[in-house]
Amino acid sequence: MTPDQNQQAIFAANLQRLRLQQSLTQKKLAAACFIAQPRVSDFERMNGDPKLSQITDLAKALGVTVVDLLD
Repeated sequence: MTPDQNQQAIFAANLQRLRLQQSLTQKKLAAACFIAQPRVSDFERMNGDPKLSQITDLAKALGVTVVDLLD
């Protein structure tokens, strides 16, 4: 696994874990971030690269920092 793939896997796992901890559906999280639900699904399955603005919006909607999503 390359370093980029490793970082993407960490982000995907953290995104899903934090979303589920808050009992949020992908649809509700997507709506809070003004993105389509399939994008959240893509991010959680390591398909596609989120923009920095999307990572920031996801973190804000989850009540965590960007670092919490990426670390």
